[in-house]
Amino acid sequence: MAACILLAAAIADQRTREIPLVLNGALSVLGILRIWSGGVPADEAVIGAFCVSLPLELLLRVSRGRAIGGGDVKLTAVGGLLVGWRLCVLAFWIGGLLAVLLNVPHLGKARAGHMVAFGPYLAAGFLAVFLWGREILLFLTDKF
Repeated sequence: MAACILLAAAIADQRTREIPLVLNGALSVLGILRIWSGGVPADEAVIGAFCVSLPLELLLRVSRGRAIGGGDVKLTAVGGLLVGWRLCVLAFWIGGLLAVLLNVPHLGKARAGHMVAFGPYLAAGFLAVFLWGREILLFLTDKF
């Protein structure tokens, strides 16, 4: 279910540069259900909701929306609620890495004021941690 909502959020953000509030709301309901079912500890979920979204909220305010959008902030908050703080940080890192790798080749062709929708990359990061997050964390913590 979360994967379908993330896909819808990614498509909406890519097309309109906005993530509909109803999609973030649906993800937050899934996050609360996941806490109630014991899928993620409540303390990790609450920390996850804020660990990435608060710095992004600060970036949003300082940049006046030129660096990040409000939908991206909300998506990281509800994503953190779903997966906890460790996987939220990992999802953000994966999304950022994907955004850089897939957009660097186009930087020379980008016109002034061109904005890259970050929601699709965040959604991909959260999908990756849904599927392989624990394995990626084990790999990273074993190597470093």
